[in-house]
Amino acid sequence: MQKEYTYAELSQKIHDLNGHVFFVSGKSYDRTKIIQKLKISAIASNIKRFSDFTENPTLEEVIQGVIQYQQSKAKIIIALGGGTAIDIAKLIKHYSQIEFNINESLDIPPKVEHSSLDINLIAIPTTFGTGSESTHFAVLYVKGQKFSIAEQSVLPNGYLLDSQFAKTMPVKVKGAALLDALCQAIESFWNKNRTKQSVAFSKEAITIIVQHFRTYMQADDNIGNTKIAKATNLAGKAINITKTTAPHALSYTLTSKLNVSHGHAVAICLRNMFAINEDKARTSNDISTSIIMNELYSLLDVENAEEGKSLINEFLIISKLETQIEKLGVISSKEINMIVDNVNLDRLKNHPVNLSSDDLEELLIN
Repeated sequence: MQKEYTYAELSQKIHDLNGHVFFVSGKSYDRTKIIQKLKISAIASNIKRFSDFTENPTLEEVIQGVIQYQQSKAKIIIALGGGTAIDIAKLIKHYSQIEFNINESLDIPPKVEHSSLDINLIAIPTTFGTGSESTHFAVLYVKGQKFSIAEQSVLPNGYLLDSQFAKTMPVKVKGAALLDALCQAIESFWNKNRTKQSVAFSKEAITIIVQHFRTYMQADDNIGNTKIAKATNLAGKAINITKTTAPHALSYTLTSKLNVSHGHAVAICLRNMFAINEDKARTSNDISTSIIMNELYSLLDVENAEEGKSLINEFLIISKLETQIEKLGVISSKEINMIVDNVNLDRLKNHPVNLSSDDLEELLIN
């Protein structure tokens, strides 16, 4: 069971663990004034920080982080930042018991027989979207190939949500992150792996995001910021149970090959999914999925698939993100085939209806 911390509680936790802290954080470390907020400036000599990582973290970067963590005396790892910083911290904990040979070249992530469970990992997200602070997934790249690690040991022991961090985010980053959370909640809601708990999480996340998206993006609203931070965490908890579906599976190539930000890419891939799900359910007499889609429309406060698509487009525009896929580099059948051919088929197993390559192409073309 994860614990949600306050600054005072986390400060006490650090004190109880002898004050040795290993931070995994990029630029957020100075910008957020985290040391002052946690009141640990007096023990700065016990603070170690790892920041030598890129947006798409590599195994080599993770290994460097593991080695530096092993050299510290820390019993607590604090991940401060977006999804990348949190993923790196998760992987440092996951591989913390392995003695790496720095000169060794690996083609796949190493297997972990026994993960260390006595290391406390606390995540403090500075962008609100991935919900990574509440998932047992982490991504890394080995020689350009993407690997997803899914282990319970990767799930942070706790998290701290500071909604004030939303004030410093650029509009496009803020919008893309929130679109990612909305898409996660939607994909969890219609997921084949949905449970009573995941549905509760996704329903609440969708409702809050739809109600507050516009004001969150256009105004400095403390109440709205707090609610959005909570909603994105709920979306993470929902997807932690169900995993993602077709829109996420399609989105990764848009990000890795065409440099479209993740939340932007997922929204582009999801907006036509309403109509395809609905049509597939109707033609196969899948009453259950038809009911789920109608419930989803109600949560989104729209009447049908077309209005659902329009809502996603509206949110893209508010976020100052491009709505036309052609302007993102998908200008011919070559790019479309590349995206479809790179789809992770395991993610399609979670989708509520069966999809063909033609269906995936239609998602992108329309």
